[in-house]
Amino acid sequence: MLVVIIIALIILGNFINRSFLQYCATNPVSFAFMLIGYCLISFGITTIFILAEKLINAGKNEYKKHIDSENISEEFINVYEKLKAEYAEKLEFLRKKVLIRDIGMYFGISLAFTVLFAFAVTIKGVTNEVVLDFAQFCQFMPFIGAFIAILFGSWGESYSIEYTKIYKEKILPQFIKFVNPNLTYNYKKYQKYKDYKSREFYTQKVGVEKEYADADFDGCTFDYITEEDWVEGQIDEKHFFKITDIDVKEEYTDSDGDRRTRSMFKGLFYWFETDKDIGTCLKINLNKNNAIEGAENYQIRMDSSEFEDFFDVYCDDKILAVRILTADIMETIMNFYKKYYLPFEICYRNNKIYTRFFIEDMFEPKKIKNSLDIESLYMYFAIIKFSIEFSKKIIKLADDVEI
Repeated sequence: MLVVIIIALIILGNFINRSFLQYCATNPVSFAFMLIGYCLISFGITTIFILAEKLINAGKNEYKKHIDSENISEEFINVYEKLKAEYAEKLEFLRKKVLIRDIGMYFGISLAFTVLFAFAVTIKGVTNEVVLDFAQFCQFMPFIGAFIAILFGSWGESYSIEYTKIYKEKILPQFIKFVNPNLTYNYKKYQKYKDYKSREFYTQKVGVEKEYADADFDGCTFDYITEEDWVEGQIDEKHFFKITDIDVKEEYTDSDGDRRTRSMFKGLFYWFETDKDIGTCLKINLNKNNAIEGAENYQIRMDSSEFEDFFDVYCDDKILAVRILTADIMETIMNFYKKYYLPFEICYRNNKIYTRFFIEDMFEPKKIKNSLDIESLYMYFAIIKFSIEFSKKIIKLADDVEI
């Protein structure tokens, strides 16, 4: 239905423009109708911008199965309904204001460039002085469009700040506490830069950047890491974990010799420390698309053909890999993936377990979806629950099995 509206707006705007094009050179009224046509086209382009943003965000978080409401616990539903009754009206009001802000900003930009381009094409042959005066005024449309975008942006900024604040200070902490009352949620943002190849770096404990470098998912060549929103707490009396939203980037030189940055990973990163040091590295990657280059000799064939349909296992010690990846451990990993189809990778290096989930902006409030979207909220619960459950099984395995 929305696609039909977009097409209709653009076709109607184009029809109006064509209908009055032959009269606009002498008739200011016809010229005004053409401007209306350009506005309709701009609204169509604005809608495309909004849809494109939604599709890009959906593509980033490509877990393919919807949450089955029958599998959501009654306790979770009770917490959800309680928060919905208390905050839904306020959050929806703010969300719509933020969405209006974005629409206004996109419209200002698209109107400016649409009108400027159209007038540059149609102004030839115009003789009417009123039309010419108006056309000269329209030469300033990029500035007018920028003013509209800035106006909407300034107007909606306070709503955006309040929307995010309520979501991150009221909604998420209560859901995190529902998963486990010992967990804490933080939403401060830090950006860090290090020379990750330097010897000095490895002699310092510098938090998430050191842990991600030690995990060595893509090699220790990244230059920037931004940490925003994290959950930390106890797995049991002895073991602690942290799961954080990170953006990892590296610098590179393009073909023109300019220095640029590109994202290497954006998603959730989880780690905890075990009691046993395996003295090597065991990696579990999702299917052949994420195979480790040059590590074919270290790939382990597992007994479970179903597990191998989804994951590749790499380790230089086959006996150790089989001891760690028991039928129960493989089933836990496989069941989570089959339920949500959320891509993730696991690395057991020395005495630490690292997991990264390929899901972006997990802790951010939604603008196009409902502000209390139950699927998104349940994914917080599902990811953290899986991480803790998997950690407990690894801890018990390390205690029971000789590694």
